[in-house]
Formats: sequence, structure tokens, C-alpha cells
Amino acid sequence: FSFKNENEPLVMTLQNEPGPDQTTAHDVVNGWDEESLVAILQGFGGERFAGRIARGIVQARAQAEIKTVGDLVKIIYENTPKAYHHRKTHPATKTFQAIRIAVNGELEHLKTFISDALGLLKPGGVLVIVSFHGGENKIVRTSFRDAERAGLGRFIGKRPIEPERDEVISNPRSRSAHMRVFKTYES
Repeated sequence: FSFKNENEPLVMTLQNEPGPDQTTAHDVVNGWDEESLVAILQGFGGERFAGRIARGIVQARAQAEIKTVGDLVKIIYENTPKAYHHRKTHPATKTFQAIRIAVNGELEHLKTFISDALGLLKPGGVLVIVSFHGGENKIVRTSFRDAERAGLGRFIGKRPIEPERDEVISNPRSRSAHMRVFKTYES
């Protein structure tokens, strides 16, 4: 799912070889309408330039098919301000995250996983989930809150546990981690 290899095809699926019925990133950028692109870029990626990027994608694909990671990265650079190109995170990060989440139905899978996992916990069992995205964090929080209201157990700590400064310095990928804990009641 990296944007570092510019010649890589736009796939972004969790399967090595996606089947003909599997949606790929290529399908999203070359087939989805501008409104749908804006919706996923904002909703799944939190991309503040979603409208500009989506418009750029639609305009670019009218000229030629968007085939590679490099093609998409170029469109993102062309449709975001220069100041956006010199931040800690790569300007394509949020767009690629949003497309990956949409392609793989990750948020729906997370909801299913949490429901199944809560159903498998024994009395006194603990479910710990670390999320790295605002949409994931919201699903975990809501699911744990609903399970607590249903009497399944206790949502431990209403605020997520976040990495301390030292951890973020030694492991920059941890900067967006949010850990939440749910414990079932003892019998």
C-alpha cells in the first residue's frame, strides 16, 4: 500500500491477486464519480483538500487512465498547495489511506470483528484494540459503549490510551495510535 514505488499498479487490496469481482484502487480512481471520491477522501482520510484532489482525479482521467501509484501521487501534488508538500507526512498519505479503506471495506470488517470478539469473551475476558484512524477509533468507542449499555461488561477508560512522547520519538508510527479496553463482567 505504499506510494514510494511509483510504477506499482493501483491495487491496494488485501489479497495478493484480486479476483475480477474485487474492487481495486484503479477502479475507484478511474470509475467513481467526483462526489463519491470527495466523500471517501474526507470521511476515511480526513483529507482537507478532498474536493481539489477529487476534481484533479476526474480531470486527469478524462485525459488518460490513471494506472500507477506515481500517476495518482502526481495528481495529488498538482492539486494541493506547495506548503502541504513539506509536512511531516507525505501529501498522499491521507488519500491513499482513504482509498485503501474503501477498497477493502475495512471499517465494516472492524465492526464485524468487534461484535464477534465480544461474543467470544469469557467472563472476566479483556478485549484490547489499537486503532490508527479516526474512523476506526469511533467504531471501537461506539461498539464498546454499546456493549457496556447492553450489560456485557465495562468499557475501561472513556478516553483512549495514547503513546507517550518518548514512544512517538522512538516509533513515529505510533503517533496516531489509540488503545481502548473492554472487560466482560466476572460471573
